[in-house]
Amino acid sequence: MSSFKKQIRQVNSLSDICSLVSWNHLQIAAAIPFIVFAVSPLTFLLHNTIKSWNLETTIENINFIISRYSMILFLLCGLKAATEHKDIKTIVKSNPVLIFFTVFCILMGISTLVNILRPDADETAVEYGLHGSTWRCESVWSYLTYIIAYFGCSLMVANHPIRIKLIRLLQIVSIIQVILVFLDRHFSEIEPFHREQYPNNITSVFSNRNFYSYYLTIILLLSAVLFILEKNKKLRIFDCICYILNTFTLMRADTLGCFIAGATGISFLVLFLHITKNAEKKGIIIIIISYFALFMISAIINSDLINSFLALFGDISKVINKDENAGSAGTGRWKLWVHTVKYIGERPLLGWGAEGIFDRLESEAGNSRTHNEYLQYTAFFGIPAGLCYIAGLFSILLKSFKNRFKLDMYNIAALTAAIGYAVSACFGNTVFSVAPYFFCTLGLACGITGNNSKETPSVTSGAKEEIWLIS
Repeated sequence: MSSFKKQIRQVNSLSDICSLVSWNHLQIAAAIPFIVFAVSPLTFLLHNTIKSWNLETTIENINFIISRYSMILFLLCGLKAATEHKDIKTIVKSNPVLIFFTVFCILMGISTLVNILRPDADETAVEYGLHGSTWRCESVWSYLTYIIAYFGCSLMVANHPIRIKLIRLLQIVSIIQVILVFLDRHFSEIEPFHREQYPNNITSVFSNRNFYSYYLTIILLLSAVLFILEKNKKLRIFDCICYILNTFTLMRADTLGCFIAGATGISFLVLFLHITKNAEKKGIIIIIISYFALFMISAIINSDLINSFLALFGDISKVINKDENAGSAGTGRWKLWVHTVKYIGERPLLGWGAEGIFDRLESEAGNSRTHNEYLQYTAFFGIPAGLCYIAGLFSILLKSFKNRFKLDMYNIAALTAAIGYAVSACFGNTVFSVAPYFFCTLGLACGITGNNSKETPSVTSGAKEEIWLIS
């Protein structure tokens, strides 16, 4: 009789049941949401080969399953931690982001409830806040799913081999999309890639070039880090190809905000590696030069990025000088930001609820979303909620710097990618098809493994791993 069968026969209590599942097994289970969402673009394309489908429905179905799956997983983890008398306080103390994000989620719930029950509640805002607008498909449940399911589960994955596979999966899926985009542009149109009102824009499955650019920013930064730090030559070649393909596609997409986000992510990486002294200068120089070389090549081919970049200085001048056309700065973003700040001032404590400013912002500023995620969360759920969200992000950054000699290259890759997205979020909206990637990489950035010694950084050594999150 196998040892596992013997263990089952000997089960007499809840503790015995929990002992059948190891923490490593739970980490594998926690990787499922990441895997499912990582392949969602391919899942969508597969659906379309069978029958006409849309990305919104695909993601909606995925989130429905993943949100419930994650709750069951967390319940099992809680039971196991309780039966093994794990010190939960130590886990929370070493991960203050858990406190900030928990408060953020609570405030989201309170804000939503208060705004639904208001006597003057807007029916459209209530409908969109609970069920999502017709094409954004984001509601308060989406925001909770991003944090609880995608961030929470990814945070549990501190196992080195698992994280390797997750990041490599993201790269593989991105390359498949880049190849399909190339075929679509130059050979035969792929129908699911043409759902935006601007049919010539590069969108892949994301229906909007800005959304695809958020995704590309994450992937190119992941690949840049791995190219610099990876020791295996064959994998470095793969990382280089992935970096170049995704970066060039980003340049061709003509999204200035994501170009700035990519450059900021690379700048952070250079600073971080300089502090930790974990990389040769040659790899860093290659990444920097190639980023701007691809920018110039794209500009020569017919990119509008240079014009957008030059227009940025004019927009800044308009805002500083309080020009009468200042509202048009940033392709109309400044007007959106000014109105949103005004709305925040009107309901500073609990905000307007998810999508609560939809009709008003559309009417007064010409767009239903703020185009700044931080203002968006603050307007929706109040200043305390917005501050908790930002504090959670900063706590992850501070934790990473505090543990900089324990980080392996996959932690650094995930952190750099998350920072790149966080910068792009200054100019964009949350979106159901991309935001989970951010929270997945954010969770991976937190799951620190490696040697506790500063003399042998885990980036460059094969140090014995320890699970810092749950041990």
